[in-house]
Amino acid sequence: MIGRFVHRIVRDRYVSLARFLALQALTILATQTALAAFVFATVTVAQSPSTAIRGSWSATAGPSQVFQDTWTAEPGSGDPDAAQGTWTLMNRSNQIVAQGTWSAVKTARVWSGSWRARVLTKSGATSRLLSGNWRTQIGDADVRTLQELLHKTLSDVVNGTWGSGRLAGAWSLRAFP
Repeated sequence: MIGRFVHRIVRDRYVSLARFLALQALTILATQTALAAFVFATVTVAQSPSTAIRGSWSATAGPSQVFQDTWTAEPGSGDPDAAQGTWTLMNRSNQIVAQGTWSAVKTARVWSGSWRARVLTKSGATSRLLSGNWRTQIGDADVRTLQELLHKTLSDVVNGTWGSGRLAGAWSLRAFP
């Protein structure tokens, strides 16, 4: 009788242990599956083609100064009326002398935003920070969102105005096909 009692306790413990191990195995499997799905999703997003638009810009400051170089734009995630990007400024020797970022939003028929840039020294170190704002108005009825404005630069030049303190001028953008 004691043998049966001991046998039942041992059997029940093994069954409980077996159930515990099975649950642990299922938990580990579920965690690994979820982790694998997350990694797959992350890799898929990372490998998705970029929606960035790249192009050239030029700007005037006063009657005789002209600046130019390149820009990139990343449309806002989920908001067709927001975007951000980068830009660089080259001197006449084709050396980058400033690089920075810009952001934009659209309200009614006006697109406006701000920009910042760090001036680069001859050694490549950054020095002072420049900042300002910009805006444009587009009368084209086909351009309803900021993303459409950015895509318009693939076929047409888009123009506007900029300012930074007491400095002001005009700018134009054109995207690379």
